[in-house]
Amino acid sequence: NKNMLSGQIPTQLGNLSNLEYLDIGGNELSGTIPHQLGNLSNLKWLYLGGNQLSGSIPTQLGNLSNLTELYLWGNQLSGQIPPQLGNLSNLIVLSLPYNQLTGEIPDSFIGLTTLERLYFHNNPGLCAPVDDAFQAWLLGIGLVRGSSCAPVDSQGDRAALAKLYDATDGANWRDSSNWLSERPLREWYGVTTDASGRVNVLYLDNNRLTGSIPPELGDLSNPIELHLSWNQLSGQIPTALGNLSNLELLYLMGNQLTGCIPDGLRDVEFNDFDQVALPFCDPQAPVVPNVSMAVAASPTVRIDSPIQVIATFSEPVFGFTVDDVSVANGSASNFTVTVDGASYTFDVTPNAIGEVTVDIAGGVATDADGNGNTAAVQLLLGIPYDDNDNGEIDRDEVITAIGDYLFNGTLIRDHVITLIGLYLFG
Repeated sequence: NKNMLSGQIPTQLGNLSNLEYLDIGGNELSGTIPHQLGNLSNLKWLYLGGNQLSGSIPTQLGNLSNLTELYLWGNQLSGQIPPQLGNLSNLIVLSLPYNQLTGEIPDSFIGLTTLERLYFHNNPGLCAPVDDAFQAWLLGIGLVRGSSCAPVDSQGDRAALAKLYDATDGANWRDSSNWLSERPLREWYGVTTDASGRVNVLYLDNNRLTGSIPPELGDLSNPIELHLSWNQLSGQIPTALGNLSNLELLYLMGNQLTGCIPDGLRDVEFNDFDQVALPFCDPQAPVVPNVSMAVAASPTVRIDSPIQVIATFSEPVFGFTVDDVSVANGSASNFTVTVDGASYTFDVTPNAIGEVTVDIAGGVATDADGNGNTAAVQLLLGIPYDDNDNGEIDRDEVITAIGDYLFNGTLIRDHVITLIGLYLFG
């Protein structure tokens, strides 16, 4: 696998009657899955995952009576799962996630008595029947990841996910398909739900989440896994996550989290936190508010052009003012606070050529118990006119600045000279 193969899968592979293992996953193969693969009567292991295959799953794959593992994940397969796959009586692993499959899983799957792992999540139109017989069969499988066809959702879970979306800049996620829509929660990207419509797994790894984890995530009614690794999450882990009594896995690796792991999560399985283990919190120690900053969208940084920044605390705080905001090469103004006292907005206006950064120091605000906040991770807004945000000024950006100086009157001569110097000398 992973040989950068492209093009279609040759139909002639179906002539290799003695073949037992076929692994061509992790390539760039396209087109449909040849139905001739159903002729490989001795095949035990078929791995086609991680390609660009499209079309439907051939019904002929149901002829592979010796097959124990079938991997079709990460393609563009569509349509319904053929009921003939229920004939794979020796199947142990079936992996179908990250496709475009639709409909209900066929009732014939109940005959797969040897199945130990079933993955079908992130197929927004695919779900498992909710009748008692099918749900009892699912419970007999060691590991199941995918949604059931619940007729209604948990409204409390819907509200908690909306808070997560707002707190982590959902508008700029890599994929936020169906989030905040009226579609069933199981059709929101990365969400799987159980037969009661409650969220049971959340897959948002590597999805460009920024800001802090909102405490409302602890309001989810029945999650068993939360996958939030490789994002840009900062601040502390909310103590409210310790209320998730059924939580088994919490993956947060590759973020910029600080502080400690809430004591209520001692029985949960973790991966490494940003490759540096965080200690468990002292249950007797006070919980201090943390703060994160974000902008509504990637800004175009210009002299005298305000950029709105949102500062979010993990709990309501007191005493926080615009004077507590430090801006390099700019100033802060238009300071407002929400009703709950946990979210603040202000404008940052660049006034010099140089890296515009925003800082909030520790201890400038306190919660109801008098605990001071932790310092925020520095917010980098960039250099004025560095529109590609690479930390350097190039020729086109200098030309844009000169145009603003000559025709728009928005830039003074000294700023243009400084920009030209950055372009010429770095």
